[in-house]
Amino acid sequence: MSSEGIYHFYTISVDLCGNREARPAVADAVTTFDTLGPTSTVEAPAYANSLPIVVRFTASDDTSGVASTSLFYCFNGLCAQYGEPVSGTSGEFLFTPDPAVEGTYEFYTISTDNMGNTEGMVLSPEVSTVYDKTAPSSSCSSPGIATSAPFDVPYTALDNGPAGLDRVALWFKLGSGTW
Repeated sequence: MSSEGIYHFYTISVDLCGNREARPAVADAVTTFDTLGPTSTVEAPAYANSLPIVVRFTASDDTSGVASTSLFYCFNGLCAQYGEPVSGTSGEFLFTPDPAVEGTYEFYTISTDNMGNTEGMVLSPEVSTVYDKTAPSSSCSSPGIATSAPFDVPYTALDNGPAGLDRVALWFKLGSGTW
């Protein structure tokens, strides 16, 4: 037997007079032949400004089923398992790094099936999340008096966090109007 799967066995005996045992209604024995590990995928947001970071997974194993999935994270070139494995074919991990350092966290999962087979080695993390809790800053200036339109309103913006600046919006009001 070289194909993975669930094998069902029964026997039928025949005596020297030709009497034949009836076929049983159910198998005498069942063997699950499973040598391959399961597969898994992981999802996480590209950016997060608060913790925990919700990391979701799905896993599958066609033969014996998925027993558990473990989350691994990488930060600054170092990788480690996070928390305890989760049972089932899908679920989530609530990832909170300790210490909660801003930066890029990379994630991957490794699943184990009900026969103890483990998913193959992951060559690189599957997804990453930039954790950035530092708000950017910006300011603008305008001429005190303008005699023609349009006139310039220069601005500066700075983001000291790891995510980088996305956009700057300029708000204005005329006199005592609304922003």
